[in-house]
Amino acid sequence: LNIAMPAFVPDPRLQEQLWEFVNLHPNVDLNISFSDTKKELIQSGYDVAFRLGPLESSSMMARKMADIELILIASPELVSKSKTLEQPDDLVHLDCISYSQLDWSITLNNENIQRTVGVNNIRLRVDNIYAARDAAIAGLGLIPLPLGLCQQEITDNKLVRVLPDWSISTIPLSAVWSNKALRNNLRQKLISFLTDSYS
Repeated sequence: LNIAMPAFVPDPRLQEQLWEFVNLHPNVDLNISFSDTKKELIQSGYDVAFRLGPLESSSMMARKMADIELILIASPELVSKSKTLEQPDDLVHLDCISYSQLDWSITLNNENIQRTVGVNNIRLRVDNIYAARDAAIAGLGLIPLPLGLCQQEITDNKLVRVLPDWSISTIPLSAVWSNKALRNNLRQKLISFLTDSYS
């Protein structure tokens, strides 16, 4: 099976279940590509792709595997420069980093209050999620990223959560495939195995 994965897998259960699938099926070989570039399934010969975020409308089959928690993060130095950073409106003056796979228009929630925030001060655009995190550590801007990607850096005080009292709407992690792909039966066995694991 040829599988396309995000460069950072935001839910460790997915990788754990893939390894378990290999252990349970000794005659199955997996070829996994980890990349931030969205792979063209049929043209590139992939049987399944796992994608983070809303899916574009297409003829592909899809199944949501999990909801991924995002947090707003920035360097302590960047946050300390802001005179006030208590409400979503306070974000519009901060420098920001754009990551190509995640939309910067985010919805923040605080109890019964919802605020959609977009930004204009984008200093840096990257197409790799690790580069986005490292740029935030370097103080280049604010960015929403998966919690799992930033947890250690927050513990080490290299990054801080911005507006910690506000949560960001989760984004889906989905499996996408084409019924025209080869190895349909094996691919469906994998999808069913993962779905059962998440249920």
